[in-house]
This record gives sequence, C-alpha cells and structure tokens, in this order.
Amino acid sequence: MTGTQSAFGEQFDSLSDAVSFGFAPAVLMYQKFLIPYGRAGVVISFIFLLCGALRLARFNANIDRVTSYYFQGLPIPGGALAVVGYVLLSLEFNWMNQLTALAAAYSLFFALLMISNVPFFSFKNATWAKEHKKAVLFLIFVVLALTFVYEQLMVPFIMWTYVAGCLLYFFTHKGELKNVFEWNNENEKDAE
Repeated sequence: MTGTQSAFGEQFDSLSDAVSFGFAPAVLMYQKFLIPYGRAGVVISFIFLLCGALRLARFNANIDRVTSYYFQGLPIPGGALAVVGYVLLSLEFNWMNQLTALAAAYSLFFALLMISNVPFFSFKNATWAKEHKKAVLFLIFVVLALTFVYEQLMVPFIMWTYVAGCLLYFFTHKGELKNVFEWNNENEKDAE
C-alpha cells in the first residue's frame, strides 16, 4: 500500500506464503486422502510443507543471483495449485477418492519439483507475450472464463499443462539450460 519494501516485509511475505501455499495444501491433502496412512500420511504432508519452505528460502537467498527468465524449481503457489487442483478433480470424479496411494505419490512428486533445479518459465520477460499483447490478453480472458465455469477441471489442467510444458522443454533443451542457474558473480562481489 505504501509502495515501500523492506527485508522484514520480504521475510514476512515468505512466512505467509509458507502457510498459505505450503501448510494449507498439505493439510488439505492429508484430510482428503492421507488420513488412512496414519503417521506416514502426516510425514508425506510434512514433506510437501518442508519442500515448499525450502523453495521459498532458496528463492530469497538467490533472488539477485539467478536469471529472472526462469524459476529454479516449481514455485510454491504452483505446487499449491497442483494439490488443490487434484482435490478439486477428485470432487468431479469420485473414483479418485479410492486412489490414496496415487494421491500420496502425486503430493511427493510436486514437493520434489519445488526443490528441483528444473527451470520453470517465469513469463516476466517473455518476448512473445510482449509482441502479441492482444492475443495474450484474449487467451487470459478465455482461460479465466473457463476456470470460472469449470474450476474443478481447469485448475488441474492449467497446472498440469504448465508443468508438463516446462518439463518437456527442460528435457528437450537440456544443453541450452545447463548453466541457467549459475550465480552471477558480479552481484556476489557487490554484496561483499
């Protein structure tokens, strides 16, 4: 609101992200699918929360050192949307409620994506989006309209499309992306 920024604000924002995008989805997944596993279900849920917190800590530590074109690992809001999308999909398809082992594996998969070194598009400096503003705006409008009408299908579809696209790009362009997260030594020298 005030247009100011502080180190305290950054850390407090990360804490609220850890609760909103880490703790809440972990509890949701536990309550919906993992209760039958007892302590193992708690551990699986905690792993999701822990990986989200680690993702936030790494982002804060490296914010000035890595490229802004990609996120290093899946951002925690993406992990949260993936979990929420899975729960929403299970409301549409009741047979998914019986597949608790799949839900546990799904939660662990997205937890590991958050702490991975896989580059995920940030879209901050996307030249295609800047060159085709009207098309991008129209696409955003269509996706938002479809999400409003079919949220139980669209939320997981959007997340799975994003993740699958980034993973496909990563595996097909591994050579080009090999050094994408090397630290910028000039920024490190300036900090000293």
